[in-house]
Amino acid sequence: MSLQKMRVRRGMPLPDYGTRPVRLRVRCELVPDRPHTGKLALYDAEGAVRFVAEAAAGRAQPAPYPLVNWPATDRAGQELYGHELFHGPFFAAVQTVRQMGETGATAALLGSHALGWQAGSWRLDPALIDGALQLARVWGYASLHKPTLPTACERLTIWHPGFAVRGPLRCIVQGKPIGQAGTRCDLWLIDEDSCMTVAEIQGLEMYVSSEAPLGGSEN
Repeated sequence: MSLQKMRVRRGMPLPDYGTRPVRLRVRCELVPDRPHTGKLALYDAEGAVRFVAEAAAGRAQPAPYPLVNWPATDRAGQELYGHELFHGPFFAAVQTVRQMGETGATAALLGSHALGWQAGSWRLDPALIDGALQLARVWGYASLHKPTLPTACERLTIWHPGFAVRGPLRCIVQGKPIGQAGTRCDLWLIDEDSCMTVAEIQGLEMYVSSEAPLGGSEN
């Protein structure tokens, strides 16, 4: 299964997150000329479209993830939060940044269980996905010296739905800057025990945001 052509139409601020529920609506329409593909849209409480994507069934084989030799850094995630990253403790998924280079970085990521989330049945652990985007932001900060936020993604493919995270997973981000406007990269989530690719993100675009906070917390 994959999500394709994901785009942020408008960001969604959640000023009352954790204090009162937020009503959202997801709409799915089948694409007539493309079997097993649906168009998705996420609406806020006022009916405005915030995010769009396509969902497609079908499986192939994951492409081999890159063998990298970037310089070792062993930078603890604790050093990042409140600086390059604004996320609070329940989203502090980056355990250690292990390597950092001009064309990418690697890190050990923690899943939702290790972060103290309530048990859930996920096709793919959302804490790991957020951690991958965080690593892309950290690498982009090292490249551009500016904070970035995700705005679009060509494809997210789940290769092992429901994979149980028992320990940190390795994340690889590989990409290049888009001038001084942002970065475009691919990411892999890899189980280090089996060396299998759990999920893959292709064509992630992160753009510089003057509004991205470098302190405080998301949760």
